[in-house]
Amino acid sequence: MIKIFGIGLNKTGTTTLAKCLDVLGCGKHVSCRGDLLAKFREGSLNEIFSVIDQNNTFEDWPWPLMYRELFFRYGDSARYILTKRSSANVWLESLKRHSLSTPVDKHCRFLAYGFNYPNGRERYHLDFYERHNREIREFFSHHNAEHLLLELSFDSGDDWEKLCTFLDKPVPNSSFPHENKGSMSLSEEIERQNKIRIHEQLSLLWKL
Repeated sequence: MIKIFGIGLNKTGTTTLAKCLDVLGCGKHVSCRGDLLAKFREGSLNEIFSVIDQNNTFEDWPWPLMYRELFFRYGDSARYILTKRSSANVWLESLKRHSLSTPVDKHCRFLAYGFNYPNGRERYHLDFYERHNREIREFFSHHNAEHLLLELSFDSGDDWEKLCTFLDKPVPNSSFPHENKGSMSLSEEIERQNKIRIHEQLSLLWKL
């Protein structure tokens, strides 16, 4: 069974992609693995490849950061899906909301981005997002492998048809899943903004 790697950053619809791949019956799945992200940062790839060899589909960390290594090992025996948001700013706001809902000692942001919180470092994270997407396109183009790469933006309307065409799968009869789709009341949004301001002030003190 072919391997499918989600190589979009977190908060780009990775959970929705995982659900889609499950519905399509694409095989055993691996999502976020902070331990494997640490291994990647250490340059220890053997354990990561061992996990890959026992599974079929992948999204979240560490897969977006190691697309080059994945391509050089699996090449055209795999498919690569770059999930993205409708804009970099939409992605950043989602990342900021998510950062306020995760435990301070249980997340992957420092290993992934170099900072514990995006608050106060918005320009850095926007540049990271835009550079990541651009370099993936350039990489696959350079290796004449654009046919192995699919870009998906679920909040821009991409759905079953685009994904199934790429994977050569029949379109399911079920409705398209939208996992972790954010919706907030006014009071929740006010509370979120207050938390963001607090974290922005604390980040200056903590130098996160």
